[in-house]
Amino acid sequence: MDAVVIPYFLALTSLSAIVNDTETRNEPIYTYAVEVDFSRSSERDFQPDYALNLASSLRCQARNASVLSCILENRKMALFNFKRHTGFERIQTGKEFFEIDYNEAGVESLRVSTTASTTSSDKRYGLIKTIASQLNVGTDFGKHKSLAFSSKEISTFGECETLFTVSTFPCEENARRKNLQMRTVLYESLGGSIILRKRRNIEKCDRPNDVSLIENDESVLATVTSSFSEMHFCRDSFESLTVIEGKAVTLNEEARASVFRQTVKVRLEDVGRAVEEFPSFTEDTATDTIYLHKDVDNNDLDT
Repeated sequence: MDAVVIPYFLALTSLSAIVNDTETRNEPIYTYAVEVDFSRSSERDFQPDYALNLASSLRCQARNASVLSCILENRKMALFNFKRHTGFERIQTGKEFFEIDYNEAGVESLRVSTTASTTSSDKRYGLIKTIASQLNVGTDFGKHKSLAFSSKEISTFGECETLFTVSTFPCEENARRKNLQMRTVLYESLGGSIILRKRRNIEKCDRPNDVSLIENDESVLATVTSSFSEMHFCRDSFESLTVIEGKAVTLNEEARASVFRQTVKVRLEDVGRAVEEFPSFTEDTATDTIYLHKDVDNNDLDT
């Protein structure tokens, strides 16, 4: 049986160490399906009048025991305006390469090419940060003995007071991955299938309204009211989900209040051997080092 390292969580371990800095070509390639759904509706009518869907593929490989190299590609966006009965689809063929640096609690920082994003300066890497946050445990389990506890979490909302709960659930094994086994650090006490839930106290977050929404409309002032995440670990599968809800006010027309909901899902689709060398940053590559809880503007970290 192959024991595979999932390096995006230092909360995960394996039966054998296969990460080797000098042989990254032989490291597994993790392929994920990424889906982000955003909808907005009148407070009087919760049927959405506006919806945006983004689907993409993410491929990652361990650079070493604490760095994960990733490529975001095959992006497809669909927008629907139900009031105006209009919509469109857009396919982006470009690729965005970035690296995630991990510590004992999860995501430490991100290294991103300065040409990776075309969004406005204060949300340039919003999508990458949103995806990376789905691969972020957010706490060092070695410091907690209980399966339900409150702790500070570094997230896209800044430093947040978050309630963590861990429980078990039944998993169906995937016949295609019968040789794959992933173990969390809680394996000995809970077994191979767990759910990690995170509920953030928005009122006790440093930057509660700086979350990156895929609707990048500067004329809409958004206020987040709730944020909840779940991470499902099975011996041969993984899925991460975050739901953000809030209120919005449109500023460039007659004042109009609405409610919004954004759902982000990242699901492990495949684990396979690399057939070619995975790309990496070179010494002359122009990059930014960014953080989940900070914004970047022209290479200067926003404090």
